[in-house]
Amino acid sequence: MTGDAAPPTEKSRRTVVTTDNKTRVTTEVDVSVDELGLAVRGWEIQDIRARVSTDRYRDGDHFHKVAVSGVLRFNSDDWTDSFGHSRDYPPPVVIVLRSAKLSEFEATFRPIYVSAKEANRPVRFSENDWFVHTDDAIDHDDITVRSPPTMGTRAADTCPTYL
Repeated sequence: MTGDAAPPTEKSRRTVVTTDNKTRVTTEVDVSVDELGLAVRGWEIQDIRARVSTDRYRDGDHFHKVAVSGVLRFNSDDWTDSFGHSRDYPPPVVIVLRSAKLSEFEATFRPIYVSAKEANRPVRFSENDWFVHTDDAIDHDDITVRSPPTMGTRAADTCPTYL
């Protein structure tokens, strides 16, 4: 049996569904996590996934949606980068999107707030929302879900923790 098995096929990252008045294209996109930036604020993220969907209507309008899910774990002992701010509330984690076709700047998609009570256990999160409407389609491979590179600075501590 070892020589007869077919090689595994990679799961398709893109699906297309067409109905009467629209076409939906959905793509799984990679997520880049700034693990060090999260760790100094006490966060660890596991099993993170993201997908982008575009609904194209007959009139040419394109509506783009992003869905991100994962598990957050908070360890207050690892939260070394608080700079004297209150330790009663864990800093929120933020999802950041970037598309060179849309803008040269990153866009904050959604902050994930976790209460101090919830932070005592792993928290599964799921965010799903429209993020832009365009006349032209966006190449899903052009969209990145990531963290900004400068999270270790004091100025960044006044902002939420980025993914």
